[in-house]
Amino acid sequence: MPNWMICTLEWTYDNRSWLFGVITTIFISVIGLFVKKNTDTIKKLTYNNIDNNEIGTFNSGETIINNTGYTLESANELIKFIDNKLDEEKRKVNDKISELFNAIPLENRLPERELPLNIIKPAMTLAVVNADNALLKDLLYNIIQSAMTKNVARLVQPAFVEISKMLSQVDVYNLMQIRRYSMCPIADYEVNEMPIQGAINRTILENVVFVYDDDVSNINVYELSSSITNLIRLGLVRRTNRILTGAGVTNLFKHYTNDNIMNQVRTACGKNLEAYEVLRQTVGCQDDIIQIVRKELLEVTNFGHEFIDVSLRDQLNQKR
Repeated sequence: MPNWMICTLEWTYDNRSWLFGVITTIFISVIGLFVKKNTDTIKKLTYNNIDNNEIGTFNSGETIINNTGYTLESANELIKFIDNKLDEEKRKVNDKISELFNAIPLENRLPERELPLNIIKPAMTLAVVNADNALLKDLLYNIIQSAMTKNVARLVQPAFVEISKMLSQVDVYNLMQIRRYSMCPIADYEVNEMPIQGAINRTILENVVFVYDDDVSNINVYELSSSITNLIRLGLVRRTNRILTGAGVTNLFKHYTNDNIMNQVRTACGKNLEAYEVLRQTVGCQDDIIQIVRKELLEVTNFGHEFIDVSLRDQLNQKR
């Protein structure tokens, strides 16, 4: 008989509750057998296939013993995996920063006491936890190297690190295109659903920009509009207050009436082009009820120029 059962019987006998002790012993024995029988099942509640590429999933059909689906053992393994993965990425980032630092001529290196740690440290941390985001890491590495370089460090702002997280590859391309041309035509699309005097038109798409050499045959106008809106929101570009008029405006905005673009805008009026046709006939208008309005110019802000000089300097001389 196991020692724990003997101790139970001795305790109950000393307290003159032999019958109660027997019942208690039997109950404890049943619990013990249940735990022993299910030990293997409990042990299986761990993450499988943990390696450098993935965290596996639980075996289907296994018993989950709490609301989280984790046992202490599986949680520990998960934490260990994350720690190991982060340590590996930290080493890579540290090696890259060492490489960037060594690439700076000695006379151009910022003294240690002047290094902006409030910029470098967050950028390093972000690079570690975004190991698979090549675009973001390139932006961050440029920020870090600029922050360690004389005559450039003064341009680096803490906000650049946060802005980098909010940019897509499309955003970066559009920003560089606008910088390349200095100013680009920008306009909005509206639909006039009630062509009567004083009616308020409905905006379909806003902040649409086409640069002069764009091939608009394959452009997604919705993606373009969202990208420019994001760049404006981040303060990297801005619309001027000048409304363009004159003979040159027609040629400047020629892309806005391209068939591919107009069909996308018409589709935005409904679920498809057929729905647009129904709307146009309902309005009773023989012409296109879509209007190109608020024709202005878009330019990079001073803040945007500084961001490019710091974060995208390796792309400044690239031909688009």
